[in-house]
Amino acid sequence: MQTRNVSELEKREKLLEQALLVVSRLEKLSPDSSWAHRSSGARGALLKAIEQMAPHPLDVEMASVNCAELDHLAKLIQWGFDLLEKGAKELSVSR
Repeated sequence: MQTRNVSELEKREKLLEQALLVVSRLEKLSPDSSWAHRSSGARGALLKAIEQMAPHPLDVEMASVNCAELDHLAKLIQWGFDLLEKGAKELSVSR
C-alpha cells in the first residue's frame, strides 16, 4: 500500500509539473492566433485543476491521491499540448 501511494504521489507531482509547463506555454500563445480563445479556456481549466490538486504548502504528505483527478489533469494537459501544436502549425503557415 505504501509503495502504491508513493508512486501515485510521484505521478501526481509529475503531472502537476507538466501542467504548469503547459500553462506557461499557453500564456505565450499569440493573442492573434485563432487558438487564443481556446487556449485561454484550457489555461483556466488547468489552473483550476492544479489549485484543487496542489497540497497545502505545510502539508508534507497528501492524505490520498484521487485517480479520477489524475486522469482529468492528464486529459487537460493533452488538450493543452494539442492547442500548442495547432498554434505552432498556424504560426509556421503564416510566416
